[in-house]
Amino acid sequence: MSLWHHKPRAGQLPGGLITGVDQVCFVVRDLDKALDTMTRVLGVGPFKCFTLDEPALFDTTLDGRPARWSCRLAVTLVGRTQWEVVQPLDGATLQALHLQNRYEGAQHILISHSNHSFEEAQAKLVELGHPLAQRARVNLPMQVAGLTLSVPAAFAKSAATPFGYADTQDVLGTALEVARFPPGVAPPLATRLGKPDWWVPEESKNVTAKLEHSLFDRVTKLGFLSRDAIATMRAWTRFGVGPWITKEVGPADLTNASLGDFSARVGWCLLGDTLLEVIEPIRGATPHAELLRRAGPGLHIVGVKSDTLSQPQVLEQLRGADLPVVMQGVMHGGFEFAVVDARSAGAGWLEIPHLEAERLWGELRKLPGLEWVE
Repeated sequence: MSLWHHKPRAGQLPGGLITGVDQVCFVVRDLDKALDTMTRVLGVGPFKCFTLDEPALFDTTLDGRPARWSCRLAVTLVGRTQWEVVQPLDGATLQALHLQNRYEGAQHILISHSNHSFEEAQAKLVELGHPLAQRARVNLPMQVAGLTLSVPAAFAKSAATPFGYADTQDVLGTALEVARFPPGVAPPLATRLGKPDWWVPEESKNVTAKLEHSLFDRVTKLGFLSRDAIATMRAWTRFGVGPWITKEVGPADLTNASLGDFSARVGWCLLGDTLLEVIEPIRGATPHAELLRRAGPGLHIVGVKSDTLSQPQVLEQLRGADLPVVMQGVMHGGFEFAVVDARSAGAGWLEIPHLEAERLWGELRKLPGLEWVE
């Protein structure tokens, strides 16, 4: 660890692969149950829903070998971020293995790689020691101005969207997805254009039309639990995400948190408009330490913010829906946080910050005792 006196822009290391987060994906055992809770309790949705299987899903592989697999999938938008929910069906996949060996909740992120083409991103992942472990192509109809547009089967292979997943869970705390969308079609537009097999809620017609009881307008933060925070931060740096600031946090750093005597190594990095946080519990019986013990390392916390409701108003509504508040407090008088247990909705823990990511980053950089990780 060292203090960088000449630091690049946060999250933009020269030549780095990852330049942003376009999607957060949650894997669940029961898609219908998860969507019911997400729409009814969290106000997330409406969702476009699909069953991905042959013939729309093809060229499916696992570990470099042909392997048939399928899933049920739902997507919506929280701000510009795609919120995806996946229920594995047939075949072995990283998502199915995650449910079997880890936990229900956030499993991978779709990354933007604006400095690399799709082919260059794959090559970079190989160079980093994490080639795509699962691949496929998907050819779904699009709906434009009420018209359904489908690619003829003869052209499906060349026109379909290729995508794949790198199994970086053990080093980054999450798997990574890369995809090549048609020219001019970014993930938010792809979400709006795709014609679903069904909607949740059923009466929905527009994925950008918020639910009446919508709470969240943007995804602001991703929080990872780790057994070695410095190693995790350095791994992200290898993928081009940095610099990171870090400090050992204890009771003197927090007010109104009621955590008793504890210490934790915490690191932060701003990646575009998303704040990344890595937490390594060191001492004390904290909620983070208990979750790490039971579920293992990984992407356990997703930060979401409302543009119209205050943090207390959001918490009041979530408490009213019987979602327990795991912890709440203020760090050095500037960083107000509250974490809600939304595992009943398949969404892990949700953090409700009082500021958007860039302003949180600004507050965090004022903390005493910071070190920079390279």
